[in-house]
Amino acid sequence: MKKRTGGSRAGGGGASGSGAGSSRARSGGASGSGASGGGAAGRGAKKKGGSSPQGAGKKRTGERPARVHGRVVRGPGPSGRPPRREDAEPAVAETHLQIADRDFVLERYPASSDATLRAWSAAEEHLLTKILETEDDGSPLLVLGDPHGALTTVLAVATTRPLVRWTDSHLATIALEKNLEANGVDRGRVELVPSATDPASLDAKFGSVLMVIPKTLSLLEYQLEWMKPCLIPGARLLAGGMTRHLSPKVGAILEDRLGPTQVSKVWKKSVTFDVQAEDLEQDEDALTPSYYEIDLMEMDTEVSMEGDDLLVDSADEALADASDAGDNGGGGNNHEDSLANEADASLEADVDTSAEPDTTSDDLPDAVRIFSFPGVFGGGRLDRGTELLLSCLPDFADETDVLDLGCGSGVIGLYLRIGNPEIRLRLVDESHLAVASAKLTFEENGQGSPDVRVADGCEGIEAESLDVVVSNPPFHAQHALTVEEATRLFRPVREVLRPGGELYVVGAHGVDYGPTLRRFFAEVERVATDRRYAVHRCRK
Repeated sequence: MKKRTGGSRAGGGGASGSGAGSSRARSGGASGSGASGGGAAGRGAKKKGGSSPQGAGKKRTGERPARVHGRVVRGPGPSGRPPRREDAEPAVAETHLQIADRDFVLERYPASSDATLRAWSAAEEHLLTKILETEDDGSPLLVLGDPHGALTTVLAVATTRPLVRWTDSHLATIALEKNLEANGVDRGRVELVPSATDPASLDAKFGSVLMVIPKTLSLLEYQLEWMKPCLIPGARLLAGGMTRHLSPKVGAILEDRLGPTQVSKVWKKSVTFDVQAEDLEQDEDALTPSYYEIDLMEMDTEVSMEGDDLLVDSADEALADASDAGDNGGGGNNHEDSLANEADASLEADVDTSAEPDTTSDDLPDAVRIFSFPGVFGGGRLDRGTELLLSCLPDFADETDVLDLGCGSGVIGLYLRIGNPEIRLRLVDESHLAVASAKLTFEENGQGSPDVRVADGCEGIEAESLDVVVSNPPFHAQHALTVEEATRLFRPVREVLRPGGELYVVGAHGVDYGPTLRRFFAEVERVATDRRYAVHRCRK
C-alpha cells in the first residue's frame, strides 16, 4: 500500500505530525432488535369541528402527552408556551419482562439512549414461551446467542435445568452477568462457553437447545455444526428471530444441516423453528475459517487533491460500489449510501493537504492472507473504510506502544506489524472469534503469536500507557447507523493515551465522529475522506 506520511512518531509519549486524528459492523456487525410499536390510536376518527377549516386545524388536547424530538412532555410548557426540548423527559426503555408468573428486570449492555431498544425481542419471548411449555426434567439446556442474557436469566430462575450458554460476545457475557445479579441469580448457575471452545471438551450432552438466529447465514451454519458433538440423537433445537431480519434460507439451512424443521406462526413479528436433530455428522468446511489475499505493494489507494478536500481514488471503487456485500459486516446499507451522498456536499475544509503519499514500501511482502471465522467483520475482502485508514498511517518509531482497537480479523494489526516491526503492538476485540481470527492471520503470515485478547474496549489497559490507538469501530446498533457505541469506546481511549498520544479512526459519513471526538481530544483533524468514509486524527 502507498502510505500517507504524517511524520515519524517518537517513542515514549511523543506524537507526530500536525493536527490531531472495535468483532461485528465497522466502516462494518450487529444483532437483532426488538419489535417497534404499532400504529397510532384513533386513526380514521373524525376531527372536532367537522369539515370546517377552523375545526380541521385545531389540535386535540388531553388525549395523550405531547412528544418533542422523541421525548414525552407531561403537560404544557412553562407560562403556557409550546413545549420545548428542555421541558421533555427522556424516554426510558422497557426493562421489565413479565413471564412465567414472574417479573424480570432486564437491561442492555452497553446501555442505549434509544428507548425502543430493550434487552430482549419478541423472538426471545416467543422462544421462552415454547420452552417453558415443555416438562422441566432437569436435563441440561444449551443456549446460543442471547445477546443481553434475557433467555438465560429467565431460565435460570424459572427452571431447574443445568444451563450452558454459548456466546461469541464479551459484551453479551457482561450483560448476562449484570442481569443475573439484578434478578438475584448466582453467577455459578450458568456455565459460560466462548465460541472458540472445542465442543468435544464439554462434559454435558444436550437434548434441548435454544438459539437466537444470528445475523449472518455463515455464522448460523457454524453454530449448527459446532453443536453437533454435544447433541444426543433426536435432540430438539428451538431457534427464533424477528421476521424482518431473517433470510428466507434459514428454514432450509436448519433442515439440511440438522433435520426435520417445523416453522411456527408469526407472533409479534417473530417466528420460531422447531428442529429435530438427526444429522449429527460434522461438516468441517463450515467450521474452517476463510481467507482472502491482498497485495500490499499493489493496493491502489493513493492520496490526491481535489479543491480543498483530500480524496482517495481507488481502482476498484466502481466495483465496490456495485456490491455492498462484505463492506459492513456482510450486508448492504442503502441508508448509509444516502447519508454519505448528503455528506459529500458539505465536507469539512480543515483537511491536512500538506503531506504527499509515501511510495517507499519496499519492506512489505508481495501478498498476505487475512483469515476470518464466520461472523467476524472484515471477512471476504478488505473493506474500503479500512483501506482508507491504512493509507493515512505514518511510520512509527521503534518501541512505540500501539493498540489496534476492535481488531476484527487482524488486517490493521498485521499491516502495522509488517511496516513497523519494532513497535509494541496490542490488539483487542470483544468477539472471541475475531481474536481467534487475528491470531491465525498473524501466525499464517509468519508474524508469530500477537498480543491479542478479548476485552470491552480499553478494559484492563493502564492509564497513559499507549502512544497510538488505531480503530475502525462499529457504527451500527441493531440495524441503524449510530455514533453511540463508538463514543463509548472513545472516552477511555483518551485515558490510556500518553500526553501527545494519537488516535486514528475511520467512520462512515453518516455517523460523523468529529463533534464527539472534539469532546475528548485537544486537537481533531479530518485527514482523509472518500465518497463514504472519513479518517480523523486526534491528539491528546
